[in-house]
Amino acid sequence: MDINKVKRIARKYHLRILIMFGSQVQGKTHKESDLDLAFYPSTKIDEEKLLQELMDLFKRADIDLINLKTTHNHSVRYEILSTGKVLFEAEKGLKSKMEWHSYFDFVDFKKYYDLRSKLLDKKIEEMTAN
Repeated sequence: MDINKVKRIARKYHLRILIMFGSQVQGKTHKESDLDLAFYPSTKIDEEKLLQELMDLFKRADIDLINLKTTHNHSVRYEILSTGKVLFEAEKGLKSKMEWHSYFDFVDFKKYYDLRSKLLDKKIEEMTAN
């Protein structure tokens, strides 16, 4: 991977951060492993064009791309930020700041996730009892 090309693409699309996560970072790849990337744009961007440039850069079509600005899943965002590998950061320490904020978002919403899970479990029990 050419880090200068990564930087060029990140700056072209006004990304604040670009992170690799998942099996590629954890060292748990297999022949069907894809490449998981997450980004946070500072402006609205054409995500399809970004994806195409990243596929060209990494020479592979099996890239899963997550926009950290628009994803509403707090646990996924926290997992990416806490375990991912930074490929580009617009400012030093940005990943740590984002991880910190993401952690508190996750904690704030955890009670709602837990409540939803309990309600779903109860509904499943009711449906299977009949």
